[in-house]
Amino acid sequence: MSILIYTDHPTTNEAIEVWGDMAQLSILQEECAELIVAVSKLERNAPNAPQMMAEEIADVIVSMMSVIPMLSLEAGVEVAKTTKLARLARRTDKIKRDRMK
Repeated sequence: MSILIYTDHPTTNEAIEVWGDMAQLSILQEECAELIVAVSKLERNAPNAPQMMAEEIADVIVSMMSVIPMLSLEAGVEVAKTTKLARLARRTDKIKRDRMK
């Protein structure tokens, strides 16, 4: 399963045209903050927390769909994602090996 984070989507392109670059960065920042709140509520077992998490994750993804191509970050994000996934794999493998000892 893969979630497409960046794309040349007409709706996100239109958002950049309507509100401008700086507004898209501000929106991404706000959406990330709202996701942090949703994670906190999930940790506290608040009612509707899973639905709130889903909505805030979607908001962050849509915001990133504007910001990534707006700043021409596609290649950099892909390289960083590959690097970070490899590091995560090494860390999880080490923990699994350590647990087997």
